[in-house]
Amino acid sequence: MRDVSLRTEDNQILVQTDAAADISVYDREGRCLAARENVQSAAFELENPVSWNVEKPYLYTVRFEREGEVITQKIGFRTIRISPKRELLINGVPVKLHGVNHHDTDPRRGWCQTEEELRRDLLLMKQLNINCVRTSHYPPSPVFLELCDELGLYVILETDIETHGFVRRYANVSYGYDIESEDWPGANPAWRKEFLERMERAVNRDRNHSSIIMWSTGNESGYGPNHEAMLKWLKGLGDGRLRHCEDACRKGDYQNVDVISNMYHDVATVSQMAENPETPLPIMLCEYSHAMGNGPGDVWDYNEVFDRYPNVIGGCVWEWADHTVIVDGVQKYGGDFPGELTHDGNFCCDGMVFSDRSLKAGSYEVKAAYQPMRTRYANGLLSITNRFDFTDFSECELVYTIETDGVIIDEKRVSMALPPHESKELTIPVPGKTCRYGMYLTCKLYHNGAVEATTQHQLENGYIPADSMHAAMTRESSSEVVFHSAAPNRYPTQLREVAAAMELIYKNADAWHCDTNRIAIMGFSAGGHLAAHYSNVYSCPEIRALFPDSKPVQASVLCYPVITADPTWAHLGSFDALLGKKDRTAKEIMDFSCDKLVTRGTPPAFLWHTSEDPCVPVMNSLLYAQALVSCGIPFELHVYPHGGHGLATSDERTLCEVLPEHRYDHAWMECAQKWLLSIFS
Repeated sequence: MRDVSLRTEDNQILVQTDAAADISVYDREGRCLAARENVQSAAFELENPVSWNVEKPYLYTVRFEREGEVITQKIGFRTIRISPKRELLINGVPVKLHGVNHHDTDPRRGWCQTEEELRRDLLLMKQLNINCVRTSHYPPSPVFLELCDELGLYVILETDIETHGFVRRYANVSYGYDIESEDWPGANPAWRKEFLERMERAVNRDRNHSSIIMWSTGNESGYGPNHEAMLKWLKGLGDGRLRHCEDACRKGDYQNVDVISNMYHDVATVSQMAENPETPLPIMLCEYSHAMGNGPGDVWDYNEVFDRYPNVIGGCVWEWADHTVIVDGVQKYGGDFPGELTHDGNFCCDGMVFSDRSLKAGSYEVKAAYQPMRTRYANGLLSITNRFDFTDFSECELVYTIETDGVIIDEKRVSMALPPHESKELTIPVPGKTCRYGMYLTCKLYHNGAVEATTQHQLENGYIPADSMHAAMTRESSSEVVFHSAAPNRYPTQLREVAAAMELIYKNADAWHCDTNRIAIMGFSAGGHLAAHYSNVYSCPEIRALFPDSKPVQASVLCYPVITADPTWAHLGSFDALLGKKDRTAKEIMDFSCDKLVTRGTPPAFLWHTSEDPCVPVMNSLLYAQALVSCGIPFELHVYPHGGHGLATSDERTLCEVLPEHRYDHAWMECAQKWLLSIFS
């Protein structure tokens, strides 16, 4: 047997082979449901067949036996439709594609991945709530597709065509798809046969996989007559799968495609397309939310749009994993190898996970954006929305806790029926407790023993108000620098701790030889909030009450952009250390600070706060400086690079946003100095 074709229709499995064989069908438990002897084609009708979807990937096994040869293939019952509202329907249910682009990549073997590594990739995707994979930009190993069938992921199968380099085939020309020129293979009749053959080979090899919901004609190759021929051939298959061609959509030609697929449209553009009544097809982003460096930071915003509009069916983050080569234990990329004349630097490090598949901050951002539960809390009511497509919450367990100042004071486990895409409200009684740091309601959804979703809400009950602190931190200054913090609830407690520490400093100022009119704030908070809060200490009522006659506070912000195992720093501790409760006394800390860190002027008084990991990126310190400017507090910026570490490439875009009046300078210290000069001038 050289050719086997499987498909489902209603409650039947339809089988076609190129040679007569004994054919039998088995359920997932291995029970034989039907059999035919010595046939080339057969229709196996099953009673109440179980459907396949990514949440419950139920597969039947079809066994072929001929002259001692045995072949088994798996098949699932799955339908694909587009609704009148231009929704993507799988088995009649509207679904969203929470996807990612996957390249076969391994830091030691390049593009060769073992079955175990492919399984690891797909299981990790499932843990991150990913339900769709675009095989960028070629058909993958057949094992990959078998695993997608088994584990449950929708697949956009892309054929092996990309001619992106033709945009630069001549020197000193503008970037563009001048597809009218027959220089492009997609427009050259001589290449028509090869284009069609690439598509036909992909389909004929992989057509039996239930996970495949779209056929893609390739990537970034322009759109010409040869692509059009491929799409028309796909339409003639009649297999129900959608036709995808981003190149056609870029050109605005939707005649032969089933979805409008674009790359990297911003959130506003996607919303405008969705609201336009003349948009004829479902909208998807075959690539979006580029995951390089600190990305993908905007994936949540895109998914809010996916949920808001029925005709926006989702997208695939670019991309899955960094591409690096491990040499002597070091992960290397462009520019790291002798003799390289042309390379793209670290542009190959653009994955949502590292090349060794350890997770980045962006990995968790994707998991949260794609998670199957959304919650809202107001006035004692928790509204819960089930974002699963085929799973009722009766199959899950909801656990919620209420914490006050980091201590769990209430915990409940809730079992409830909540069908997919529906919402319900729970009454959450809030204990009559006061708090210093904050009171939070945290909800976790468990499914098959794993945490699928986590949400958190701040509870106002018993909270000590912050007066006008939040307004002070966000108002615009004359220089139009605005600081917005995600955690205004933390101001009051921290400021009261600052006040207590300041009181100690003032009482010991003479003995410690401190100038109390110069207060240096040193923020060792990876979250980037603390020093920004401290910048406004003078507006705190407690501090004003303690020192009504004192002069306005002058703040000094310290940049310390390095992770260090230096025990000197590690033992500084938090305010406990300043108050003499840890190994170092307050005077020792002050002496160390003044001797080692301050290089000019009268030694200032220091307010300390450290996290367990005494690390703060230079970007946080620049944000602290923004906060000082917005609050109208004069300050000095002392920069201590400590070891020569500068900004990583991933921080460059953020730096440009902070310093819009300056082009990014790789000498980040010089850039920061320019920015400060612009403020003081």
